[in-house]
Amino acid sequence: MAYYWAILLAGKVTELGIHTRTMRAVCKLGRGTPAAAFALPWLLAICVSSHPVPDKTILARGASGTEVIATDSTTRQALLWTSIAVAVFVALIQSLVATMATIAEDSRAWTFRFRLALYEHWWYTWISVLLGISLILIVLSFLAGNNGDALGILVLSSATGMTIVRYAVPAWRGRAWTGASRTAIPREKALLCGDAAQWARLCVHLAQNRKGTDADLHSTSVPSDDWGWTVWPPSGIAQDATEILAKVTEKEAVPDSELVLAKNLADAAALGSTIYNDGLAPDRSTVSLQWGSTQGFRRRVSRGISSMPINLLLSRPVTVDGYSGEGLCLAMAVLARNKGLLPNTLIFDAAHALKREKNLTFPPQWKLTADLENGSTWAPRPQKALRSYNTKAMESQVGTIGADYLLAAVELALIFADCPAEATKTWLQREMAQQDIELNRLMHQKHTQGGTVTAADLNAMYRASYVSMVMSLNNMRWRRGDTAGSLRRPDLLCGGLLVYAETGQAPAWWGEAWARDRVQQEVESLAGVWRKPMAGLVGLVEWPAEMPVDCDAQS
Repeated sequence: MAYYWAILLAGKVTELGIHTRTMRAVCKLGRGTPAAAFALPWLLAICVSSHPVPDKTILARGASGTEVIATDSTTRQALLWTSIAVAVFVALIQSLVATMATIAEDSRAWTFRFRLALYEHWWYTWISVLLGISLILIVLSFLAGNNGDALGILVLSSATGMTIVRYAVPAWRGRAWTGASRTAIPREKALLCGDAAQWARLCVHLAQNRKGTDADLHSTSVPSDDWGWTVWPPSGIAQDATEILAKVTEKEAVPDSELVLAKNLADAAALGSTIYNDGLAPDRSTVSLQWGSTQGFRRRVSRGISSMPINLLLSRPVTVDGYSGEGLCLAMAVLARNKGLLPNTLIFDAAHALKREKNLTFPPQWKLTADLENGSTWAPRPQKALRSYNTKAMESQVGTIGADYLLAAVELALIFADCPAEATKTWLQREMAQQDIELNRLMHQKHTQGGTVTAADLNAMYRASYVSMVMSLNNMRWRRGDTAGSLRRPDLLCGGLLVYAETGQAPAWWGEAWARDRVQQEVESLAGVWRKPMAGLVGLVEWPAEMPVDCDAQS
């Protein structure tokens, strides 16, 4: 676009007396890289401002030739060349930064691109400030009587506006690709997993005992893991958790090994381990590990980003048909990190398949998606008009997993598209995308210590986790400026409802003190109308009377 802009201005520029070779160079630059195209408006401003206008053209002087601001020639020249110097500096540095971002995107080095994004809002804020200063100076130069600055003011004003609107605003948006991830690991390696100190201990052991061998600890990273250029050595573990565990031999993973802090899987939870108990068969060969920056790993994007369409990873994501892709990008980022071991078993009964399977009677016109939209914190959720389009887009990504999974993915994308950026950022910072590991750990302990929590209850918590995820965002209790430090996912509410839907009875633990306290926290984290849609999504027609909750006015 910058190239064609240059062509359109060519006639005016020629009238102003700019040398032909200079104009050809500027036009050639417009056909170059995106960074060069970004710099073009400043160069045009420089060219126009630094060439005299014929006497017949009067821009900053009245008909009588008087100056609007009385200054001497030295001051006029100082204003002009200071403005030009600031514009040139901004153009050169911005070209470098934009080129780095473009190279990172083209090479799919998304972790490096994310690192740039962390500071983009500061960078573009300063860019806007410097451009504003340059604009003020060139306006003062114009008012002081310098000829030839009118077009420069127009171009520089346009460039300033484009920078603020095109770059500074999107750069403030939260990122969803670098949160905690959920990964399958061998069951026998679960006893090695602990907190940040335990992972650091494993890395030190492997580095000291694997030097010079094929098992030497090194990263088999994909392009998206690349940390990129850095001035200071980055902190955190660079390797993937699965890479570290793969280097540990079976002998080193036995319960009496010095590397194993927990002597059995029941003790692992008490050591800060983030191993989920999903209530699956104890002879299953894999377990589910949550890992991320909390466990001492370097913050980076999920490797699932490699399967994303490139148009959804731009600074302003767009679909191939030109729709905003912000919701799809955020939803795919979350889904890439939180599937768990058996995503095809996750429940999200928005299409009433479970109710029909159990021969439940419900109104034929009942649309759960309408209840979600109308009862949402973000109602009326205008992006609902794109439900069909989002369904087609998501089907190409996750359609093979299952019908319920696809419905949950579509709903998540639509909610993200309507959710304010600040609320999305808060939700992501609270790790609401992941099943609550603290609650899972508590229930795991009660299960292993002979409490009322059963393996079926733990499995229900996992299978209802996507209902909990969607409800926590759709009905999030949030006000602008709220840090939401007390937010809780409704995992116990949704898991308890699923137990009731499958057994016809409230869970045995529902009335216990720990459960009541947790349920109260979850209720206080929800707003809007949520009971009916929550019950419907786990396969119920209405909220069961046997599971009362104290909540605000609910319909």
